[in-house]
Amino acid sequence: MRRKLTLAVASVALLAGCWRAAGGLHDGGERRGEGPAGRAAVEPRGGRRPGTAAVLAGVKQALEAVFSYDTANLGALEKAETYYLNEDARKQVEALFGVVKNSTEQLKISTRVIDSAAVSLTRQGARVLVALSQASAKPGGTTTNGLATVLVTAAPEGQRWRLSQIEANPHASAEPAQPPGPSGPQALAATRDAAVAGARRVISTLLTLDPKDAEGTYARYETVVAEPLLSQYQQLKATYLGQMRDTGTSSKVDPGTIAATTEVDVTGGKVKVLITVTASVAAQGQNTKKNYTLRMDLVRQDSGWKAVSFEQVVIPPTCRGKVPLSRHPRLAVCPDGSLHGV
Repeated sequence: MRRKLTLAVASVALLAGCWRAAGGLHDGGERRGEGPAGRAAVEPRGGRRPGTAAVLAGVKQALEAVFSYDTANLGALEKAETYYLNEDARKQVEALFGVVKNSTEQLKISTRVIDSAAVSLTRQGARVLVALSQASAKPGGTTTNGLATVLVTAAPEGQRWRLSQIEANPHASAEPAQPPGPSGPQALAATRDAAVAGARRVISTLLTLDPKDAEGTYARYETVVAEPLLSQYQQLKATYLGQMRDTGTSSKVDPGTIAATTEVDVTGGKVKVLITVTASVAAQGQNTKKNYTLRMDLVRQDSGWKAVSFEQVVIPPTCRGKVPLSRHPRLAVCPDGSLHGV
């Protein structure tokens, strides 16, 4: 492992010696039939109808505008909210942002999208899973950083994507799978939906921990991972079995995991997925909820979809003097001890 861990569920990095960057968006050909998942990651770029890439760009523009805030320029925020949000979405932003906006303290919040994926895309609109980083600056140079995951509902309106719903730490029911097709866009859609279902199954297994059945827990881990991740799990088995038994911590995944593909390779049987999940953790007499947003690479095997790598989405570094971790090329430590992606 890349850093000391006190318990398997304390971080999604728990059993991942595989942190690496996920790839970009891949759009395939157009589907003629649309189900609940619509054309997400299937719609072509360009044309008269918006493709997946256009949706992600429009939602990025909207979120970065309405979630950025400067007490010295309140008019800009009001303009952005009027332009990008309908009335329901404005109320949701007020609920999320109200305390900050009503404060008399000088403050500037900058928001940017780290990653995003279309959960669904139809002619009427889209649902997009988004990981955001927020940096807040106060007078005197004090800066704090935070990571948030939201699920937004948006529809094209003129030259913009207008948001109608914004859900923080989202949960949702599974989307019904598309019927398989022999080739082309139908096959792409079927591969996408099967992989999303597989990703939910994989993460549910990897974040379920039963210290009373440590051997069984670990054996289930090994059924949902493939090389090179499988070898890493096997190498770490003794260490983590000991941690499971010593800490007595248990965990299980809450219903409503959301996953969406960012890249689909039908021929190679490979996909990249953005996924957000909540785990209920019981440790030292306390019950807590832990939210994780991850990128995951999966491959299709005869026994189903399996993870070959995953990484937790982290905030890109904004500090000066960051020190890369020698055994972890994707992470760096800032002078304040915070951990950031590179």
